[in-house]
Amino acid sequence: SDTEKFITYKNTQNKNSVSGNNIWDIFEDSRGILWIGTLSNGICIYNPEQDNFTRLQNDPTDPASISSDYIRKMFEDNSGVLWIGTIAGGVNKIDRKPEKFFQIKNEPDNPNSLSKNFIYSICEDSYGDLWFGTFQKELNRYIPAQNKFVFYSSNPKDPNRLDGQMVRSIFEDSYEDLWIGTYFGSLQKYDRRNNSFTRINISELKKENESVVNVRTIFEDRDRVLWFGTNGGGLLKYERSTQSFKSYSTTNSDLSSDHILAICEDDEGYLWVGTYGGGLNKFDKSKETFRNFINNPEDKNSISDNVITELYNDSKGKLWIGTYFGGLNKINPDKNTFTYFTEDKGLASNLVCDIIEDGDGILWISTVRGITQFDPSSSSIKNYDKSSGALGEYNPGAGFKTKNGRIYFGGIDGVTYFHPDSIYENNFTPNVVLSSFKKLNKEVSLNKNISYVDTITLSHNDIYFSIEFAALDYTVPNRNQYAYMLEGFDQDWIFSGNNNVANYTNIDPGEYIFKVKGSNNDGIWNEKNASLFIIISPPFWATWWFRLILLLTFLSIGPLIYYRRVTQLKKDKALQVEFSKQLIQSQESERRRIASELHDSLGQDLLVIKNLALLNKKTNEHSDEISKTAGSAIDEVRRISYNLHPYQLDRLGLTKAIRSMFVNIEGASSIKFNLLIDDVDNLFDKEKEINIYRIIQECVNNIIKHSAADEAKVMAKKQVEELVIEIADNGKGFNFETAKLKSNGFGLKNLENRVSFLGGEIKFGTSGEYKTKINITIPIENNEQD
Repeated sequence: SDTEKFITYKNTQNKNSVSGNNIWDIFEDSRGILWIGTLSNGICIYNPEQDNFTRLQNDPTDPASISSDYIRKMFEDNSGVLWIGTIAGGVNKIDRKPEKFFQIKNEPDNPNSLSKNFIYSICEDSYGDLWFGTFQKELNRYIPAQNKFVFYSSNPKDPNRLDGQMVRSIFEDSYEDLWIGTYFGSLQKYDRRNNSFTRINISELKKENESVVNVRTIFEDRDRVLWFGTNGGGLLKYERSTQSFKSYSTTNSDLSSDHILAICEDDEGYLWVGTYGGGLNKFDKSKETFRNFINNPEDKNSISDNVITELYNDSKGKLWIGTYFGGLNKINPDKNTFTYFTEDKGLASNLVCDIIEDGDGILWISTVRGITQFDPSSSSIKNYDKSSGALGEYNPGAGFKTKNGRIYFGGIDGVTYFHPDSIYENNFTPNVVLSSFKKLNKEVSLNKNISYVDTITLSHNDIYFSIEFAALDYTVPNRNQYAYMLEGFDQDWIFSGNNNVANYTNIDPGEYIFKVKGSNNDGIWNEKNASLFIIISPPFWATWWFRLILLLTFLSIGPLIYYRRVTQLKKDKALQVEFSKQLIQSQESERRRIASELHDSLGQDLLVIKNLALLNKKTNEHSDEISKTAGSAIDEVRRISYNLHPYQLDRLGLTKAIRSMFVNIEGASSIKFNLLIDDVDNLFDKEKEINIYRIIQECVNNIIKHSAADEAKVMAKKQVEELVIEIADNGKGFNFETAKLKSNGFGLKNLENRVSFLGGEIKFGTSGEYKTKINITIPIENNEQD
């Protein structure tokens, strides 16, 4: 503009030029980079500082490339994500934040790349070369100084070549010897001078167990002694001075399993050995003894799993144990207990593959579902998966930290590497908005967008409603986190993870405030809540005015209803009492009639038979037997007659009738009865006297039949206005209410009915001396006392 001249950029044969001349959109991002969209040639990115162009165009073989070369519009959001609208290719998103994780993979068109993607082991040697052991008979060596890969293929027939189906472990010891452990091959060392391999002779051990050649892990202790863990051949110790091996197995030691997956040494010099299925072993090298730790499902402080995939002693002397099913464990050496962290506590997966500590004391843990960053000081966890650039599934034991602090993890699809210092956090704080409101699964029709609505009113019939929300950061939107609460209903925040829908059912009428907050993919929360005032209207019968009408109505007709109800209850009660009275009178009348018949008719006939038998005693040889039988029948008739209606009541009065009852009992029971019977004659009419007699008789019969007592007390005490009867025993006792419910007879119920008929009161209980105690009070009418 100063020179009033134009500089024109056109497409040329040079790659450092604009990709097309038909320009539809030009956009400058927040970093000062120009994005130039063309009609049919994709995007050109122009860097003014370098004065160069970079082209982004559709590649049909690459699903991660831009979907169309016809660019229509570009836009950068607040989090720095660039959105690109295309013609017929939809919308594309580019997150231009620095990459966190990088990959090394086999590139079919590039011979200078990883030969195979299934990586079992990784090691950096003292020369800075990186070694990668594969599942498919090959060892890869990357020489950074030359940016070059060198490949070693297995050839068992050539003693100078690699030997093994799988390169399972690579380890450089303190003497700079590079050891290679394989499955179904040989243990060997790499000869750098001759660029060849030397096979280690373990033929003697192989005679005892062929599995000693399957070296799963290699470790060097503080004394520079090498230890080899084998898959099925136990633990091997290498004696460098004699170049010989010593074997520890389940047959010659207390080692819990011959399948060794991991080895490490703690600060006290104990060797820890992780096995497949045999748990964890602590090896005392001086005593050559093993102590085993296994999972006990009933003990939460035991190790969480018996398959140990990895062992790591960190810079603070803490031993960490990776397991196959039980997540990450930490041993508490003072108590020999374990603390563990699983998926429930945020770990990416319960299958831990490798554990590596960075320079800040943070543990980086590879799993079958990405990488976990674990801070031992706070137990905080952060996970990285494919959306973060990490590979999805890693292999146990395939981890290594290089001298410059870079961490490598091998998996089924190549190698992930990163430097912990370069793992940045997305510090963008996203706004949180409401995006949808549904009731009964149907979108609520509003006159404006839900994010701008302050209040929503619902009916009590809207028994189900849902609210959707979003954190406006699209870096990795499926890793955004949410928390919400319905104030007035929820007691606290509900953390829903990446679920962005809140559902509510059958909320009572009232006023509520819905609040929601969210975070970005790296857990940066926006504590400023989005909110919505929700009113749920009550049904008309729950409104204040309807309740007032009901109250006034009740106050006006309530007393009338109450009076009628009480009157009816009194009538019912009177009828019930009268019925009980008539029933008892009927029972006593029938008893009196039967007793009279037995005594006057049947008893008289039996007496005649007896007398005739005595008169004919001399002529009838059976007369004695007839006389005795008749006499016995007469006694039985008299007893039945007495029980049906005691004649003493009519002849001698109530007092002697009661005392006579116990004269008959003394010969039939071992229970000692203590009697305190006042003169109670002429206090009641004959009808009431028989009921009083029956009450005492029923209680005494229950004591004899059910109490298992050896002593009882019967008291009938006359007071001024009432007769007090107390009957108690020292037997086993029982619950009166339960007995009444379970009883199929009429004993206790009849007892209560008789007392009620007499206008009295009965109470059941216990005392210190007696397990069962019955107190009965019967009012004495004045005219009867006179």
